[in-house]
Amino acid sequence: MKLQTLKSLEDSIGGRPKTLAPKQRHTFYLNPKESKLLKAYARDKDICVSQLVRNLIKELVEVNT
Repeated sequence: MKLQTLKSLEDSIGGRPKTLAPKQRHTFYLNPKESKLLKAYARDKDICVSQLVRNLIKELVEVNT
């Protein structure tokens, strides 16, 4: 049985290392029809919903700034 080194144990304590630009959580609500449409659109584009929303926000911010 191979044992972990003290360094690897210390590194594993506390979860993932902090990133330089951590993501922020935002919550919003959709009605059931909007939710289904958003999920279907994301599935058709083969992209996760959060990435789809980030891309749409980037487009809005770049156009309106």
